[in-house]
Amino acid sequence: MKPLILASLLWFVVSLLPQGACARGEEGGVLWIVHAEGLKSAAQAWRDYREAAGWRVTLLPADPSLAIAERRAEIAGLLRAAHRLHRESPRGEVPFAALLLGDADEAGIPGFYFPQTDPALRARSARDYLSDHPYRAAADEDAAPLFALGRVPARSAEEALAVLDKVRRYEADGGGGEWRNRVIYAAGEGRFGMFDVLFEWLFRQMVARIVPDTVELSMTYAKVTSVYCPPPAELPDALLARLGEGALLFNYVGHGSSGGLDALRWRGERYPSLGVADLARLKRAGGGAPVALLACCSTGWFDLDKGRLCLAEALLLHRDGPIGVIAGSRVTHPYASVLLEKDVTRLLLCERVATLGELDLRAKEEMLRVDEMDEELDDLAATVAAASLWKCGLEEVRRMHVRMYNLLGDPALVLALPPRPDVRLEWDGAKLQGSVAGMAAGRATVFVETERESMARESEIVDVDGPDDPRAEQKARHNYALANDRVLRRMEASIVAGRFAVDLGQLPAAARVVRVSAAGRDEKGKRLEAVGSIRVK
Repeated sequence: MKPLILASLLWFVVSLLPQGACARGEEGGVLWIVHAEGLKSAAQAWRDYREAAGWRVTLLPADPSLAIAERRAEIAGLLRAAHRLHRESPRGEVPFAALLLGDADEAGIPGFYFPQTDPALRARSARDYLSDHPYRAAADEDAAPLFALGRVPARSAEEALAVLDKVRRYEADGGGGEWRNRVIYAAGEGRFGMFDVLFEWLFRQMVARIVPDTVELSMTYAKVTSVYCPPPAELPDALLARLGEGALLFNYVGHGSSGGLDALRWRGERYPSLGVADLARLKRAGGGAPVALLACCSTGWFDLDKGRLCLAEALLLHRDGPIGVIAGSRVTHPYASVLLEKDVTRLLLCERVATLGELDLRAKEEMLRVDEMDEELDDLAATVAAASLWKCGLEEVRRMHVRMYNLLGDPALVLALPPRPDVRLEWDGAKLQGSVAGMAAGRATVFVETERESMARESEIVDVDGPDDPRAEQKARHNYALANDRVLRRMEASIVAGRFAVDLGQLPAAARVVRVSAAGRDEKGKRLEAVGSIRVK
């Protein structure tokens, strides 16, 4: 083992010993930062920032003098050894994570390649798919992940420091704001044949079973017959506006390519969707940056040649782009993509995982297990697989996509999770009473809303007469402005000694949910936020 590598490992072993504040459990975890040769200054800045938050950080330079295969093996071997020592140490229960700081080019931190065994999933220009996964597995071929891992594919210290600045801003501003309680869904037409039925089934099931009524949802669907479709020519700007409004999660599902999301087809014309070039117009209007899950093909192709950026890289490196991106590095399978959507959504909204790396790690672990909802999907998928002559079994598809979906972002990032559902509500048919434990004074905002598949001004929606409707664009502009508005009535009330009351009166016929967002302070002046909801019909 080379002296520098040996020194890194020895220093790490010493750092595992309990001492000072870390012995009292105040550390954030253990983080290894593997950095490309030209990014040492950025890696040091990242180390200083994370150490100030209580993480124990070890820097490991990637040696550009080594052949790519040797470099991969050296980095993977050291990370595996460090993780094993960590788990056996007195501090083995704290999180362990690794950040790959650098591009996947010849001078940086190379990825691993796996042969694509399903001919239907082979890209025309690549028979293999790219993965960072083996860096966090016990062996190159293992599917099970051992620890959190993310990559910031910076090509210069300036790019790396710009992402670090975005991380700082996110974690500094993540303590409050309604954006944390917002999820943005975007979709393109499936055109997956029989699997389109499963897509629709899973989305409805996911929203109904997993997404709490306390969460605000919006939908953009690039299909001209949908009420959620903006005018075709305005699709890129509509998606940029969604990205810029702030949200906990931006989830796209459909088709994609290395350079962007799928185009919309209408009346023989092709209308581009969101691409790398469009990001020049991305501007954050307010709120925090979302985590982006791109459940589609190839948007995470982070080893493009000639310095080109894939969409996932361009989003992460953009000042106002998402704070982290989970995306597929090659052609993906819709079955695995919908599983990942379900697991990411549940872990964020229900289990409230703490960090970006834990979100990705746990989602990949869940993809290798079959839960009750998976069993329902698998029963349907098996029928489609038999009729469509899938080349790989369902288990192999899962294992493949654990490798193919990679996290671009800082795995140590602390997620700005939604307010806890701590608002307790009672409704007697007219009067709504609520309580918020620990809130001495504040304001409660009460939303009376329709069901999620309905809208407040549904009678004003104009039907689109099929995909060839000559007035589809005009109708889309009208409908899209109404489609995500589910609020029938909005009211406010003062919170005094943790309690509030609102007279809702006679509810509109379309009312189904009352959602409450509370913000205030406790007896010591500390800011508190909480949400709650109750079904009224």
